Amino acid sequence: SDKRALEEFYDECNGLRWSVQRNWGVGEPCANGWHGVVCHGGRVTELWMNLNNVACWGKFNVTALARLDELLVLDLSDNLFDGEIPEALFSMTKLQSLVLSSNRLSGTLSERFAELKSLRHLDLSANGLSGTLPPAMGEMERLEVLYLGESGLEVKHKFEGKIPEAWRGLRALERLSLQGASGLRGKFPTWIASAWPRLEELTLADCGLTGTLPESIDQLRYLRTLDVAGNKLAGEIPEGVGRLRKLKHLRLGRNQLEGAVPAAIADLGELETLDVSGNRLTGALPDSFANLGALEYLDVSRNAFEGPLPAALPSMSALRVFLAHGNRFRGPVPASLFTDLPHLAHLYLDDNALDGHLPADDAIARAEAAAVDDVRVALERPRDPREDALRHVQGAERAEQRAVLRRAAADARLRDATGAGEGCQLFGRLPRRRRRARVRGERG
Repeated sequence: SDKRALEEFYDECNGLRWSVQRNWGVGEPCANGWHGVVCHGGRVTELWMNLNNVACWGKFNVTALARLDELLVLDLSDNLFDGEIPEALFSMTKLQSLVLSSNRLSGTLSERFAELKSLRHLDLSANGLSGTLPPAMGEMERLEVLYLGESGLEVKHKFEGKIPEAWRGLRALERLSLQGASGLRGKFPTWIASAWPRLEELTLADCGLTGTLPESIDQLRYLRTLDVAGNKLAGEIPEGVGRLRKLKHLRLGRNQLEGAVPAAIADLGELETLDVSGNRLTGALPDSFANLGALEYLDVSRNAFEGPLPAALPSMSALRVFLAHGNRFRGPVPASLFTDLPHLAHLYLDDNALDGHLPADDAIARAEAAAVDDVRVALERPRDPREDALRHVQGAERAEQRAVLRRAAADARLRDATGAGEGCQLFGRLPRRRRRARVRGERG
């Protein structure tokens, strides 16, 4: 019976030490509401035991649970299971959702998962599995979610080889994550665009992939997350990315991408995250970025972008983070960065060729009110002959000059810039309450 199967699972998996044991062993599991047990028609159909300190004696054991022949949902995530995935699991052919993430499972990813024909949701992320990805899993025609990525606190998957082309058969797939599977090799699987028309999430970050992103990526018209950061992808960002109109998160950082950012990206009206950092991108950022009204996170750092900071920035009213350090931007720092972006909290502009002056006191004060609390700016400006004369000013005149610098710094921490250029380097946080700036070095 279902009751006996659950009682055996309780005994075999150290039930006395579970975080929550409510009503286990009291009467019938359905009638008495045993913790985590969901029933339908008097039969156990779901078991939710996530984050419950469940640890079987010895290795992971589902022999008892396999007798729950009406079980549709099994969630044993965030527990203390170790060992290999038991063979008994593959007899649970009515399962529609199986979540074993954040445990310490080891061994290989068995081809027998293909026997779970009803499975729609499979989450094995944050474990310690290894070996190749089994081609037979491509037979799981109903699978909608496949999570095999991420690292746990003590373990990490060590998959190797390529993403099998036999996975074309996963026609119902909506979400895939292999994040952190750095042992994988091969080119970005261009066949994905035509094979998985329903895809909403594609997370292949840090997977050791080479090649290019295909122009056909625009066939994934339901895509909301595209994360291929931390690979070795080369070439240009395809124009097709700008036709993914449902895209919310685009992460292309830490690759070897070249060329300009396609202006068509500005057509992604739902975009909230754009990360192209750590590539070899050039040119100017398109002024059409003003259309990205939903964008909250923009990271273009560590590229070779040039020209002035985009005039479009003040129009991106939802922006919280703007990271542009390590480029070749020139020109002044617009005061509007501090006054027209009410949610901006992190602004990194150092290691560029920016010049001019920091915004005036009133702009900085408004920035404080808007909670801009993490700022890094580097200013480089042409040498002014009058500065030579100022170096000879002593006494009251020197004190007055330092006072001017303090007002210009406007509550920030100021220090001399390193390198060839004259100027100043501003690091640190704009404080919640106004205070005097700390000035180092001789500035007048």
